[in-house]
Amino acid sequence: MDDLNIKFIKGKDKKSPLVIINSFDSGDELIKLSNECKKDFHLLIISNLSWNDDLTPWKAEDIFSSDSGYKGLANTYLNYLVNVLIPNTKSKYELLPESFIIGGYSLAGLFALYSSTKVNLFSGAFSCSGSLWYPGFIEYLKNNKISENIRFIYLSLGDKEKNTRNQYLKETENCHKQCLKIFEEQNIKYQFEYNKGNHFTEANQRTIKGLINVLENL
Repeated sequence: MDDLNIKFIKGKDKKSPLVIINSFDSGDELIKLSNECKKDFHLLIISNLSWNDDLTPWKAEDIFSSDSGYKGLANTYLNYLVNVLIPNTKSKYELLPESFIIGGYSLAGLFALYSSTKVNLFSGAFSCSGSLWYPGFIEYLKNNKISENIRFIYLSLGDKEKNTRNQYLKETENCHKQCLKIFEEQNIKYQFEYNKGNHFTEANQRTIKGLINVLENL
């Protein structure tokens, strides 16, 4: 975890929510776009992750010819995040956040939902174009409840994401529908919306939209 790139933007009130976003890129655009949020919050952006490994819950074979598979190291990374990085951030910047929010895009969205079943720290989560197609994830959600501390979850999906020949990715819309059904069965308050475009359309803009929705609903 020594190679992680960590950026932090401090809010005005030390008690404001602490938002954690795992980002595929540097996070600079996310920081600029976060100015659109009207509510006060602290923002912790983590990048330079081993994207296919640190954010996946268990091992899986590659679904693209260019990939080398997924190592499933999410538990290790989540432990570091919850027990080391977040406490260190609170201490360094003298924060007393009354709530914690986790979110991200693609595999980071998957990680946010997975984290919401593993720890009781988070009050809100957002998964934007989340990789809910990940082998076995929907079945996992059916058998592992979202933390009772979660008060709101935001999901979004591009309206063209299912238009692919990939046997996993073409199921992404169906997986989201199944996920929403699970939320309803678990009495989880949520919001879901479609965005125009495919998986690679305005990823950072969609991510901040998710953040804004969670902040407004906690």
